[in-house]
Amino acid sequence: MMIAALLLAAQLSPFDQVVASERAFAAASLQTGLHESFLANLAPDAISFMPLPVPARPVHEGKPPASGKLNWGPTWVAVSSAGDLAVSTGPWEIKGQGESVIKVSTGLFFSVWRRQHDGAWKVAVDAGISSPVKFVLPDTVENGFAGAAAAAPKPGGAEKAGLGVAAAEKALAYAAKAGLGQAIEAQADSLLRVYREGKAAGIGPAASRALLAADTRKVTCAADRVVASVSGDLAYAYGTCKGEGGDASSKNGFLRVWRMQANGKWKILADVTPKRLCLSFETRPPPAKIRLPFAIMEVRVHSPEPYIGLLVHLVLCLSLGVGLIVAAMLVRNRVKTSRPAKHDTYECGEEPFGPAWRPTSVGFYLIALVFILFDAEAAFLFPWIQALRVAGAPAFWGMVVFLAVLFLGWVYAWRKGDLNWSR
Repeated sequence: MMIAALLLAAQLSPFDQVVASERAFAAASLQTGLHESFLANLAPDAISFMPLPVPARPVHEGKPPASGKLNWGPTWVAVSSAGDLAVSTGPWEIKGQGESVIKVSTGLFFSVWRRQHDGAWKVAVDAGISSPVKFVLPDTVENGFAGAAAAAPKPGGAEKAGLGVAAAEKALAYAAKAGLGQAIEAQADSLLRVYREGKAAGIGPAASRALLAADTRKVTCAADRVVASVSGDLAYAYGTCKGEGGDASSKNGFLRVWRMQANGKWKILADVTPKRLCLSFETRPPPAKIRLPFAIMEVRVHSPEPYIGLLVHLVLCLSLGVGLIVAAMLVRNRVKTSRPAKHDTYECGEEPFGPAWRPTSVGFYLIALVFILFDAEAAFLFPWIQALRVAGAPAFWGMVVFLAVLFLGWVYAWRKGDLNWSR
């Protein structure tokens, strides 16, 4: 059986092999389980987006069985002329499990496939977006590079192409500081595809123009890795874009596929800004379900776990406040019926004498103020000690100056007689 499968694969074109691999991957997700199918089809160095690029295999390793069903199918596949690198895209859909099937989400996936040393195709980059598309499992798949002649591997083709794409990425990163959308449009391939979260994919420069015009982000992008085909005609890069100016706190991952033109220049075949999809197979507590008595709808509410601590805190505060008031009332009632000494100013010690309103020496206030002043300033020593190892010599000598000024202040108070109680 295995020999027959290998002979059949050898007879298929690289395009047909990628289509078959993608469809088998999706079928395995429904039959054997989502995590199991991903682990069987991901390359050892595969990348996914959360939403920044991370190793893909740990996302699925050691996870419990998925609670939902993920299905997808390719509609467009493009393969390098050497048959070692390919991209695949199409719709996906997640459905929950229950008595009545509930559609959770739909979107578009974009995968990069790489042929391994044993001839098998594995997913190198798993990316996608959520999009309000109507999911229909595709019957046919468009060959993105139909009619392109196959090319033999070139000596140093992959390395040379990788350097060319890396240079193109740097040029694009410089232009993206003024606006990512216009920078991509300036480098668009005639088959450009643009993917943005929550929107339909832009296919072709004309359809992509609206998405790129709306993408006014001013960002600084840096590619983590660039991989090219040995034929030097197809490559991909992924990395992170960080916002500039008012968007400085925002970060997004990116996946870009580059295609070599007839004039020797690299152009962008696909640009994807992936998002971390809240899929049902993530290891988080599933939302609780509330079923109405009549079969109209099913409402999902989030687990109250984040509010349990707040509720406990509120109960403790109310209990403490009410408890102290009740305890005071009980103690007060007992005091009224106890000995008369309980109503005196002091229960023990010397008996008070003289009027309560009598002058107090100003020296008491002076000493109290000086104590508070020096005690508060000395409190700065504690955080300074904790940070001294990291802050180094500047913090040490800064504290020496601070203590010197503090010592001079103490000497001044002493010479003025402010520490003399009998003053």
